[in-house]
Amino acid sequence: MNVSDIVAAWAESGDIRSLSAGEELYRAGDPGLTMYGLLEGEVLLERPGVSSELLIAGDCFGEGALAQSDHQRFCTARARTDIRVAEMSREHFFLALEKSPVFGLMLIASMSRRLRSLKGDPG
Repeated sequence: MNVSDIVAAWAESGDIRSLSAGEELYRAGDPGLTMYGLLEGEVLLERPGVSSELLIAGDCFGEGALAQSDHQRFCTARARTDIRVAEMSREHFFLALEKSPVFGLMLIASMSRRLRSLKGDPG
């Protein structure tokens, strides 16, 4: 089971949003109350003066909203292509962890992969 499988399973019970290319999912500075799993398309995480991060289907992002109270978004998330995302609240996250602890491990693996990529590690 990989993170794409987890995101697809999460989509079955989560809220699904669709956006067109160019639309913003959220802006830097917005309050963060949910995290997202990218089901289809590509998302750019943008921060002025910093290079963008490209997310693809299967990636999870916005997880800081679940880990920190009074969270504010650090980046702007913009659809690079038409997208579909599954949205998960903190309560839904805890239920998902109860149902499948592997979900937590897959989320950590996804975050680790993204951090390694941002640090320049191709692996």
